[in-house]
Amino acid sequence: MKHASTNAIQTFLLQCRQIIASKDIIPSTFVVIRSEKNKKTMLELGFTDKQLMAVLEELTLEDYAEGPRNDRDFRGTVWIFGKCIKNREVYIKLKISEMDEQGNEIATLICLSFHFSEKPLTYPYKEEE
Repeated sequence: MKHASTNAIQTFLLQCRQIIASKDIIPSTFVVIRSEKNKKTMLELGFTDKQLMAVLEELTLEDYAEGPRNDRDFRGTVWIFGKCIKNREVYIKLKISEMDEQGNEIATLICLSFHFSEKPLTYPYKEEE
């Protein structure tokens, strides 16, 4: 499987951080999909949206697993990251859409998945410990 360049990943993560930083000004720029898996994981971790955003802001090149790849449900691409939280691997799927939920042309960060991994992720840029 072909992986994104380190530059492309860093650019994507920078865009994510910029959108999260602007969400207090434009609340519609950050959306969390409330699937059962996502809600269950957030509940088990005792996480609020604010804590989830903090995890997303802290994502690094080493947390990258795969992408960009075509979104199977909607137009655009998704990026996959993973993070060990409370000794559990969490699967994180993110997308930046060029429109918010109201159809306004504005970059919107969508957290499609934030749940415990169903299978171990591979991190191509993680340093061996």
